[in-house]
Amino acid sequence: MRKHKKLIVTVTLVCVLLLVVGGSLSAFLLGGGGAEIDLAYSQSPGEVIIQVESGGGPPPLWEDYIPEFRLFGDGTVIKRDPQTNKVFMLQGKMGPADVENLLKQIKDAGFFDLQAHYGNDQIYDGSYTVITVRVASGQKQVLVYMTQVAAFANVHEAITSAPLSGLVDYLPPEGYLMVQPYRGGDVAVLEPGTEAYAALPDMAALLAADYRTPVPVSGNNFLELKKFEGQQKYIGMVVHTGTGDLEVFPVYVPRTIAVGYN
Repeated sequence: MRKHKKLIVTVTLVCVLLLVVGGSLSAFLLGGGGAEIDLAYSQSPGEVIIQVESGGGPPPLWEDYIPEFRLFGDGTVIKRDPQTNKVFMLQGKMGPADVENLLKQIKDAGFFDLQAHYGNDQIYDGSYTVITVRVASGQKQVLVYMTQVAAFANVHEAITSAPLSGLVDYLPPEGYLMVQPYRGGDVAVLEPGTEAYAALPDMAALLAADYRTPVPVSGNNFLELKKFEGQQKYIGMVVHTGTGDLEVFPVYVPRTIAVGYN
């Protein structure tokens, strides 16, 4: 996860830049003008070829900054599960011909001719989507904030609906738990003796956590907790302690990791 931290956090910095100054992105990004685009791409498993990020509004403690979709050079895809309103990631694979076809769809939809930023800057705390594509000709990044852009929407649909093979639950190298005192409400209780409860870290680590200190857990334990959360009505879970109840939220990429202010 940390290997790709730079690209993951781009949206936070780009949103601040674009929504404040309303300007264009750095000069190294591809522009429009009908220039010929070379769609060749790096096939390195560590290179992100296509990425989709979305979010907006005042971020709650449990905000997850993992991108909605990432396609790596070797064809690996990590994408959000469209069947749930919670953040749960899946992993699949695209062959070289499928990747080439998707890049062609993106080009034919006019993505490389779009502006860097579309939005209604009179609306604050709205939602945004950013699509980034890296090919031999360079990088193109487009941010859409609180408005509709037909070509952008078509590209988003093509990316997120691209067929994948071997789809499984995404197992990250590690995940994080955000912790706060229980505030009340109908949140599922994580009971001792269950597999999910066994995936929790030491209780002392949970008690010491706050909004600036997410608790890291192994990928396997994190996935166990995400599966438990996915079966519940609401996000998060309640953990009983000897000194009061805690709410625990499993998060792939918490804010403190995403923007690096810790």
